[in-house]
Amino acid sequence: MARRASKGVPNYTDDDLIFGPGGDVCLPERDDSGALVSSQVSRYNGHDLNATYQVVRYFSRVEGAFARIEHWRADIADPGFWLIHGADGSLNLYGRRTSSRIADPADMNRVAEWLLDESMNAVGEHILYEYKPEDHQGLAEDHPRNFRAQRYLSRVRYGNAKAHPVLYLWQEDSLDGLLWHFDLIFDYDQRDTRSDPPPEYDEQFTWPVRSDPHSSFAYGFELGNLRLCRQVLMFHHFPNELGEAPLLTRRLLLEHYQTALGYNLLSAAHSQAWDGTDWRRVDQQPPVQFQYTDFSLESGIYTPLEPMAGLNDGQQYQLVDLYGDGLPG
Repeated sequence: MARRASKGVPNYTDDDLIFGPGGDVCLPERDDSGALVSSQVSRYNGHDLNATYQVVRYFSRVEGAFARIEHWRADIADPGFWLIHGADGSLNLYGRRTSSRIADPADMNRVAEWLLDESMNAVGEHILYEYKPEDHQGLAEDHPRNFRAQRYLSRVRYGNAKAHPVLYLWQEDSLDGLLWHFDLIFDYDQRDTRSDPPPEYDEQFTWPVRSDPHSSFAYGFELGNLRLCRQVLMFHHFPNELGEAPLLTRRLLLEHYQTALGYNLLSAAHSQAWDGTDWRRVDQQPPVQFQYTDFSLESGIYTPLEPMAGLNDGQQYQLVDLYGDGLPG
């Protein structure tokens, strides 16, 4: 869920247009006078929420998924979070935690994007999404830029050992002690990329700054990308069968080619798997390889504009592209 910024910097009010998960614009429900229609909710499916929320329903401008989209917040100053009820009985929670919100570092209430926090289906199977905030590691202490608005997907947990009928994040401390059978780890060069020894579950190194950091200012603050994902790791956790430590089973290793200007281009994707024996042999498929075609920039493809008689009398004339044949700008 994100505020639309393609037409200008958002105002960070209820008048901003919101993009839904499918990229469609979502509009809030309003009464005949234009005021938001809201309801007060303190319990959900029989579960006490320990707070009273103001809930506003949003409607997709182009209906297709037939999902119920709701924005929840505790008060008018609260940026809140989003709850989407799928037509199949699923629930998707966006921006419940501050770690899953992209907001202005100078004012955390100015939220530009609410990232997916938790999903569950109708039978109580959950998926939990975790994000690592930008911490400026690898940058000089006196660096003039602020990149702390960025969030990087770091771990996806699923396969909860016991079905649960409500979202865990209604009460965040309910996550303590949960057993998840599967962990998908997104590694930003914090672990070994070799096959022997295989990467570990915990981070081994501090994440480095990529050679081609880039930023966007569309939201009215800097949203920079300083890190580069190097590999995606799949760990299994079955304590009775495999022991207490998570066991690495698969890896997607991303290989990049760095150009002379420092830009990183994805050159190959390696799919690898470790067998279940004590030798931990590696099996891998042929990599998917990517190639890029260079181009040479041509010069002198324009025609100089000849001076036009009668337009040099000191008046302020403007040229109009009457037939739309010119280049934008």
